[in-house]
Parts: sequence; structure tokens; C-alpha cells
Amino acid sequence: MKTTYGGTSKLIFTLLPLLLSSACGYFDTDGLKSQKQVIGNIYLQEYRNSDEIYLVHDGGDGMYSIEADCHSVYYDSIENRIYVESLINEWNTSYYSFILKNPASRKVWEALEKHEVVEATFKKRITSRSCFQIELTLNEL
Repeated sequence: MKTTYGGTSKLIFTLLPLLLSSACGYFDTDGLKSQKQVIGNIYLQEYRNSDEIYLVHDGGDGMYSIEADCHSVYYDSIENRIYVESLINEWNTSYYSFILKNPASRKVWEALEKHEVVEATFKKRITSRSCFQIELTLNEL
């Protein structure tokens, strides 16, 4: 008795590329909408189909690591820090201080160091004369 898999295999080989391409995000429209350099390899990025803006580190070859979801961003050039207010939801907010060790580095652990700070510390730091707010309106790519 001879078993043939011709019909089944043709169906699998026809559907397999379609399944793989959709599973890998081929048809997604979530590409990069806009980007703004903060310093070195540290950027603010906004993606299509999203209102969120992220502080990211560029590791090269199109690889970005998201460090924080940003509601407001401040840069202190003298202290060499970035301060981020991140809204978790309408009731919870997190505050971060990023120490810029070597922002030009492609390795995130060499570029910056992330620390969560309390609201009072955040507000005190962003009122420093050397600290300025970075506008979150980004330029379209």
C-alpha cells in the first residue's frame, strides 16, 4: 500500500510562507515614525500606530534597547544625566535618573546607568539651571 502526501504537502508549502511572514511581523505597520538624538547613541523614538515615546539606546545594526517610556524628559549637561518621568497608568508615575557614563558606546551597560528616584528628588533635579526639558515633538522620518 502506497501513501501519498502530495496534496497535504502542497498545502503546507503554500501556507507556510504566509504564516511565517505574518508571524515575523512582515505585515506590521509599527515601524519607526520619528527619532530625535539626545546625546551620543541615546535617542527619543516614536513608533507608528502609537502615541508613546521611548528613551532608547542604539546598539548598532538597527538594534535599539528601550530604557523608558517617556512622559517628560530632561537633560542636565553639567551633571551628565537624563531625567525621565514615565507614566505607568493614570494613577502611577515612575521617575528615573540616567547617569551618562559613555553615551557614544554601542554597549548599553557602558553608555548609561538607570536609577529609579522619588518624585521629590526628580522635581529638585529638573529645576537646576543646567537642566533643560527636551521637547517630545519629534521630526517625522
